[in-house]
Amino acid sequence: MKDIQMRTFETVGEFVTTAANMVKGPTFVTTFLKMDAKFREKVILCVSITNNCGVCTKVHTLVGLRAGLTEEDIQKLITLYKKDYSLNEWLALRWARDWAVLRGQAPSGNNARAFGKDFTPREQAFILKICRMMKMANYTSNYLFAVPYLEEKTSQSRKGLLGLLSGPVEEALTQAVLAARCRAARATGAAADACAGILGIDRCVA
Repeated sequence: MKDIQMRTFETVGEFVTTAANMVKGPTFVTTFLKMDAKFREKVILCVSITNNCGVCTKVHTLVGLRAGLTEEDIQKLITLYKKDYSLNEWLALRWARDWAVLRGQAPSGNNARAFGKDFTPREQAFILKICRMMKMANYTSNYLFAVPYLEEKTSQSRKGLLGLLSGPVEEALTQAVLAARCRAARATGAAADACAGILGIDRCVA
């Protein structure tokens, strides 16, 4: 992972565009209700690992484990070998990683076209929503705290007050976000199961 830099906003315009794009498409509530928890966390981790965001990866590793992922599942997201996934799931995760590599631009090529065929436009919108959310979270966290994923040191480390506070702030933020996300996950999971059972709603599962 040493060749992957912690990504941050390169311009004010990129920040504004990312914030504006994040609210487009389905709502966050609908997205979380309609996406399988384990699949959603894989997408989140795939993007966060690509953006080298230590804070988000740490938090969502814990959320993913509580959602049913294993340590092995999470480690496989680093290499993302095709043989480790069903084709459907691999295409979605590969698309999310390529989207992150391209800093939020739509991937092209055979894999991207296959992804477009295997997932409905609404399912694609849910996955894109998660990707956009994580770009905003990853880039902001990297700028403020400079906590890399799987690296002890980074040439991008911030100096001054934020640099000194990054450790304690990261831990406090991790615990606060984890607690909030776990409560939300339990609530949305229960609601999604209830809706699916009553209305026969299909959930986005790779």
